[in-house]
Amino acid sequence: MKKIMLLALVFISVNAFAQEKKGDHQRKNQKEMHMQKSDLTPEQQATLLTKRLTLKLDLSETQQKEIYDLNVTQAFDRLADREAMKKAKETGKKPTEQERYDRMVERLDKQILIKNQMKSILKSDQYAVWEKDMSQHKRRGQKRGEKAENGPDRERRS
Repeated sequence: MKKIMLLALVFISVNAFAQEKKGDHQRKNQKEMHMQKSDLTPEQQATLLTKRLTLKLDLSETQQKEIYDLNVTQAFDRLADREAMKKAKETGKKPTEQERYDRMVERLDKQILIKNQMKSILKSDQYAVWEKDMSQHKRRGQKRGEKAENGPDRERRS
């Protein structure tokens, strides 16, 4: 009887550890999507983003062209920023507090400019949908950042 109980316990334990966690599968997909995104050229990234916005906001041809131009500019800016960060990382140079501050200000200025440009391109109802989507996207990113900053078990301890 003890052997059967021990065998059942071992079987249950092995089964429990063999199960893949839900979050692991999602993280793999996110990493895969991120890798695919970084392999794309700026033009390809802009095309995909413009098409997604076209589906979501029902954009006209002129709106698509204007948003594509905006997306291409953003994609090239991101590429240049990524290259600069990569170069700085290779040299081992860490940015000073002032450089970090300047980079944050520049990023926020770009966001304000993009928001104003989108406001001029989109109709008011389209802009409201875009704004809502962007705020949800930022909120999701902030939640991920908090988890990474505080650790995955931080919420359970409280």
